[in-house]
Amino acid sequence: MAMLQEERDIGVLTAVMSLLLSIVASTPEGYSGVVPKCIRIMERLTSLRDVPQEYTYYGIPSPWLQVKTLRVLQYFGMPDDPSERKTLLEILPRVLANSQTVDNVNKNNAVHAVLFECINLVIHLEEQNDMMKQCIQLLGKFIAVREANIRYLGLENMGRLALIPEMLENIKKHQDQIILSLKDNDISIRRRALDLL
Repeated sequence: MAMLQEERDIGVLTAVMSLLLSIVASTPEGYSGVVPKCIRIMERLTSLRDVPQEYTYYGIPSPWLQVKTLRVLQYFGMPDDPSERKTLLEILPRVLANSQTVDNVNKNNAVHAVLFECINLVIHLEEQNDMMKQCIQLLGKFIAVREANIRYLGLENMGRLALIPEMLENIKKHQDQIILSLKDNDISIRRRALDLL
């Protein structure tokens, strides 16, 4: 499987990552060797931006491949190798920083898909308080937008961060907006806000 992750063709690589994601979702044991390759794929997409034009979607290098790669990484812990760890810790803040909302719905969907998987990985790794604080700031913006799906995902992910005691003070800064969500027309948003509170 690790050899297939070295594929240069983005279409084939996306198919490989779909297969890998299915495999590790059922049993990640024995597949930790894919982690360095996943980190290199993310580096290729986010740092080097080594992606053909036909796989760039509204200026985002292959968001589908990024989502799958970030999701695969969530089945494993932080890499032990210092250089891999360093590379991953450089990639994640870069992805978080590229999350500006624009007027184009399609671009927003792609940006948010990558962003929420990145946030899920940061939460999973639970190692970088600064990055988790950055996630809370982003989620604070998302729970205040008009788009119901984004508000829902923001509240849901903030709820996951609330399970980490060190993050509670940062989440409390958004308490007014969370309380305001209790009055939302959408019952699922009200439930998420109530769960978070």
